[in-house]
Amino acid sequence: MKLFLEGLKNFFLRSYFPAVNIQITSKYISGMERELKTGKIKNNFYRKIEEGIINEDWKDRNILDEKKLKDVLSIELNKFKKEPCISLLIPESSSKVFIFSSNSFPREKREAIEFVKWKIKRSVPIDKNLRISYDIFKNGNGIYNILALAINENVISEWEIFFNSMGKKISYVNIPTFTLYNCLKNERNLLLVNRDLSYTSFFAMANNKPIIYRIKNEPLIDEGFSSEITSTIKWIEERENKVMESIWIRDMAGKNNIKIQQENYKDKIKYFKNISESDFEKIPNDLSEILRPLMGIPLWRE
Repeated sequence: MKLFLEGLKNFFLRSYFPAVNIQITSKYISGMERELKTGKIKNNFYRKIEEGIINEDWKDRNILDEKKLKDVLSIELNKFKKEPCISLLIPESSSKVFIFSSNSFPREKREAIEFVKWKIKRSVPIDKNLRISYDIFKNGNGIYNILALAINENVISEWEIFFNSMGKKISYVNIPTFTLYNCLKNERNLLLVNRDLSYTSFFAMANNKPIIYRIKNEPLIDEGFSSEITSTIKWIEERENKVMESIWIRDMAGKNNIKIQQENYKDKIKYFKNISESDFEKIPNDLSEILRPLMGIPLWRE
């Protein structure tokens, strides 16, 4: 199942997503242009950016220096086909993720969104307008397990206004960790660790439902990294009475640490792999680790 197939908007069935995908963080910007029918990468880029251009924040403005950001993106996007729409991965910390269950769930789309917002605001006091995207996982007991992605209206509006000024419309929005999950085929009991240059996130699925999502606003290293993985696995196994079959890591902050982690868990975990080893789709260059979240953006909407 692909997470958040609809992004944050409603569209016609079986419509294609944009061919141009952009990921923005406070440390770098990456992008790719794909052939819609085959998924083949036609062009791609990766640019480090200086401090003070992007602010990864859930409440406040994300774009601190619009001119510098536009200068970088203009150069790179001019290399791509002139497309009116883009798919965007916003900074991970500029959103909130919620996991909850319910005995019932509205069928009508508008009612469903309001229900998800109500559940979110019951768990966390939020006085802002939200854009919501969600996925539903229903088990055999009739329980609905909901995974929701929430973005403040002022944050997503800022991105929309910015790209509109560049002649682009945002047609799909997500965060990197969830598009990374889309790269993993047929995985049912897994822990996905996304260690980027400015954060480390943990997302787990067990018994065909989302179990946990956590984010640390720093790239955890050494013992801190190992202990977080250990405590997360222990929490999942105690809660779900389920042993994780695999751990997948996207590691932008220190690949040499992966071998150490493999040794720690080789007797318990069936697979311990870097996300670049996924057989989803190979990226034939040294940007595999960087571009992998963009590969998880769906080519079309079922």
